[in-house]
Amino acid sequence: MISALQPLIRFRFRAAAAVGAALVAVGAAGCVDQQREVAVYRDVLAGHAPTTDQPAGESIDANTELSLTEAMARASRDNERIALGGEKYLQALIDKDRTFANFLPTISFSPAYFAREGVANSFTPNHTLDAPLTAQASLHTVSDIAQYRSAGMTAAQQRELLLDLHATLLLEVAQTYYTVLQAEQSVDVLANSLSVQDARVTDVRDKLAQGVARQLDLEQSKAQAAATRAALTGARRDVARARATLAFLIGVPAVDGPLVDDYATPQEVAELADLLDMARAQRRDLLAAHEAVRAAHQAVEAAIGEYYPSLSINLQAFLYRESMPAESRFASFIEANLPLFAAGRIRADVRDAWSRYRQSVQAESLLTRQVAQQVEIARIDFTTAVQRIRDLQTEVSAAREAFRIAGESYNSGLATNLDRLDAQDRLLSADLRLTAATFEKTMAYLRLRRDVGRLDGPDAGHGDDALARRDPPPADALAAGASAD
Repeated sequence: MISALQPLIRFRFRAAAAVGAALVAVGAAGCVDQQREVAVYRDVLAGHAPTTDQPAGESIDANTELSLTEAMARASRDNERIALGGEKYLQALIDKDRTFANFLPTISFSPAYFAREGVANSFTPNHTLDAPLTAQASLHTVSDIAQYRSAGMTAAQQRELLLDLHATLLLEVAQTYYTVLQAEQSVDVLANSLSVQDARVTDVRDKLAQGVARQLDLEQSKAQAAATRAALTGARRDVARARATLAFLIGVPAVDGPLVDDYATPQEVAELADLLDMARAQRRDLLAAHEAVRAAHQAVEAAIGEYYPSLSINLQAFLYRESMPAESRFASFIEANLPLFAAGRIRADVRDAWSRYRQSVQAESLLTRQVAQQVEIARIDFTTAVQRIRDLQTEVSAAREAFRIAGESYNSGLATNLDRLDAQDRLLSADLRLTAATFEKTMAYLRLRRDVGRLDGPDAGHGDDALARRDPPPADALAAGASAD
């Protein structure tokens, strides 16, 4: 009885050992360090954005200043769009590793136990236990190499797209930041104007009571004050909405603290040709499009490679064997396959790959023209904003003087109240336009930096002259340099 149970006991022991070893191997292979995975794309962003030591998820209270650099740093760290783009880059790297795995064999351990009812006069055992290790490999050498190269270029494309997404986010943060500042400056201008107008209404009411003013003057003053008050309410709404948007972008519940405008811009920028050269060399989405074209070309090579022979290798080694022939502990075979007729499948793959390649080339061409258009428009916006500021400064100065003269003339009886209100309205409008133009200049410069691929790095939130016009040195300096050589 005991001798009859020995094979079963031996099988259970060996099976348990084999399963235990397999589970340990699977568990070790399935353990993934999540922080290390995230660090892969965080390392790509390192050096392309300002950094912050402030804790995430806490509101910016009313006593804490928020600089543009700090806002950019928080958005770079806490905005989920960066994480989503980073995961796409990580997935592209994983696909590259998966493609490389085509060159490696698969190894499996598959123990098997066979048992049957005893058969008299049989030379075949009634129960057997086999424990083979099997290694398999199947290679389309030409196609697999091209696919691996294509996967690497796709990963490079996703890396550039991640950096482009990051630059786009930084620009959105900067634009929202200055939208808040512009709206708050408008609130200040309107509030100051309203206080003057309310005082004017009180003054006209007093004069009306004394019989030296008309009811029409009072109603005109009240109407203008009411219009300014309505504009002030709208400006305060704009501030609240812009602050809510800024809080969303940087990943905090609220932004209540004061914002600081310390971004300096040059008065002139480089010529269009120089800016286009910068964009072609540094725009991340352009670089990504170039990598997409290269990847698509390799995909064509991979599709053509399907016409080439493939090779399959199967190796099997028995750690333990009871089946016949028990003396054989090793088996292998090699198989080559040359496709002679694939019913048009390979041809369809090649045609599709060429179509996708042409598509990527056209996409790159279109993006190149779009970038050139964006750079040109951003440069026009900046240079126009510079000129508008000069003109509006002159207008504000003249409007302020006209308002002073209108007030004195009204007090002397040489002008009507309507003349004075009109002068005051012109001054208010000029002040608001100058305020808007000042911030539009900064935002136009930020857009220009983004369009040429220069809105990144630890100093992204600080003004610089990276795009400033570089005047050639005077002729005598060139001559002196040539003589020194």
